[in-house]
Amino acid sequence: MKKKHTIILLRGLFRDQFHWGDFRQTLKSNFPYSNIVCLDIAGNGTRNNEKTPSSLEGIAQDLHQHFHALQPDHQADIIAISMGGMIALKWMTLFPNDIRKAILINTSTQSLSPFHQRLRWQRYIDIFQILCLPNLKQEEKIIHLTSNKQKDSVELIALSQQWAQWKEKHPISCSNMFNQLNASREFILPNKLSQPISLLASEQDKLVNYQCSIALAQYWNLPINIHPTAGHDIPLDDPRWVCEHAKRFL
Repeated sequence: MKKKHTIILLRGLFRDQFHWGDFRQTLKSNFPYSNIVCLDIAGNGTRNNEKTPSSLEGIAQDLHQHFHALQPDHQADIIAISMGGMIALKWMTLFPNDIRKAILINTSTQSLSPFHQRLRWQRYIDIFQILCLPNLKQEEKIIHLTSNKQKDSVELIALSQQWAQWKEKHPISCSNMFNQLNASREFILPNKLSQPISLLASEQDKLVNYQCSIALAQYWNLPINIHPTAGHDIPLDDPRWVCEHAKRFL
């Protein structure tokens, strides 16, 4: 019996499956016969009581085990954003039979891009402020940094309230936040992988310079598509655009 096609959705730094929002359903409508599996890294979301491994290798090994506990002996495609893209690359390196194809959104590596591009210098103060704010204000600030929609729109106000309520029930420990920051900081690009990879990036990304994705595309000769107006979180700002590219590539 042929196994059902599976698409993994993976976020990274301090984010989890809840933050895919309506994108998961939009993707499902474009891939009606596929399993859509949202994974949380240890320490985030539904796994917030677990310890985040202190390295990307440890995170990737944990996800490998976690995924195969859900889908034994199964291969999948993956859509990963930001730090999730770094984790996906490490996962594909360590366990090449797990992932068939990958779409990486606004990801970066210190091997090709300087720190001030991987996190725009204008955002340093914003990140520090976020850590000092209560949950609702934190989520409002995060949405403002990662989305280019009108920040006072009814949709985004409601979204920040939903995210704050979720975070209240699924808090991230300070030690797990540190481990995730340290893991993302140390990421070094592996040798070119055999699996097909496609890149998506946002020209107007306020958090990460889209030149990071261009550098990776040029270094590995990968296909890249650049959104002209969306923010860092393209699946939030323009889920249809992401799904259109997924349908052509996966």
